[in-house]
Amino acid sequence: MAYEELNRFFREKIKACKAEKKIHLGKFFSGIEEEFQREGFREPTPQVVENILIVRLDVIGDFIITSGFIREVRNNFPKARITLVVSKLVYPVAEMCPYVNEVFSFDGKNFTGNFLNILERGVNFCRQNLWDKHFSLAFCPQFGSDNLGGLYLTYLSGARERIGYGNFPYFTWLGVPKD
Repeated sequence: MAYEELNRFFREKIKACKAEKKIHLGKFFSGIEEEFQREGFREPTPQVVENILIVRLDVIGDFIITSGFIREVRNNFPKARITLVVSKLVYPVAEMCPYVNEVFSFDGKNFTGNFLNILERGVNFCRQNLWDKHFSLAFCPQFGSDNLGGLYLTYLSGARERIGYGNFPYFTWLGVPKD
């Protein structure tokens, strides 16, 4: 299986955290970052950007507003392969977007409950759909407290550079909160 070491790392990390029943997010994400680096996901972005990820897990109206952003990403990176991850509700509209090469759906609104279960769902989705693409850039152009799923997927995608924002004081964009 591709990325077996990375997959094993996440299984063991999640299992250990479940056993401890306590998570220190700074240590948790710094460990993840080190593993992504070991697996070659965080190498410097090449001058020619080949693969771009855009994660937008909200509703149809917000996706329509984002279509201008997606168009400009395509204009700035005309030869790049652009992958879009949207909510299941938005998928039928997004798959018709002329600026992207492929579209995946993910139930990002169901990012409630146990943090480790949420993380497992995100890791499984990324392993199955995103890791083999080795994204140079990942955009998460959504703001708000309902964007936790988008932030996590963008981070867990393994993209070399992640561009976006959120309003979570415990989650810096690098994924490693400062202690």
